[in-house]
Amino acid sequence: MYHETHAYEGRVGPPLSDTQTAFLMFEPTLTFAVPEVLPEKIYDFEIRSYRRTELAELYHPEVTGEKAWKRFRYELHLCKNLRSALRDAGYDGKRRSFTAKEVWIIAQYLSVP
Repeated sequence: MYHETHAYEGRVGPPLSDTQTAFLMFEPTLTFAVPEVLPEKIYDFEIRSYRRTELAELYHPEVTGEKAWKRFRYELHLCKNLRSALRDAGYDGKRRSFTAKEVWIIAQYLSVP
């Protein structure tokens, strides 16, 4: 696999698809106010603490384990507003789990799995 530097933010990595590039260039500035009391569910998706691979496998059921986490982490990386919201909620990227609050934030930006 080769890596090249891209014009968008000096990103290094594999080339992006047209959809990913459009998403990055026209990402709306969405902000969500986190409610003090989180709902128990959004549709059929339960809002609770999840291990990172467990949540990743819900978003990417076609793969499992580390592969699902790598894809999910890449999606988190693509969405600057989501990264910022997670950082504000206390997620530092080093934990192996997401709190219920962080899961709610992810569901707001990426929709429910």
